[in-house]
Amino acid sequence: TLSPVAFRKEASVCKYVVPLGYGSNPRKDTTLLIDNQFSRTSDLYYAAVNLLDGKISTTSSRAAALVSCGDTINEAEVKCEEALTHVSGDNIYVRHDIAKPDLIEKRIKNMEKIR
Repeated sequence: TLSPVAFRKEASVCKYVVPLGYGSNPRKDTTLLIDNQFSRTSDLYYAAVNLLDGKISTTSSRAAALVSCGDTINEAEVKCEEALTHVSGDNIYVRHDIAKPDLIEKRIKNMEKIR
């Protein structure tokens, strides 16, 4: 039997750390540096990474996801951005526009056109 799923009544935002060029010509083997202070506001999930000589190294795909929750999307997005200040590395990229009001409005308008 399946266990019941419980959802919290919160908004969540997920932002991915990817290698520069992700999608068409991604960099590979970039060292990803993450200090543990991210955990004050977010959860971190590693994705396509390797552990080489004690260092986290990217592949050609999504390297890590930071997920934050809050009472509103804006609150969760702010927490996610704060957590991203604890992630660094050469040749990495993050879309900072994810969950921003302008992008959300753009996506809503696009869906309305499709309907």
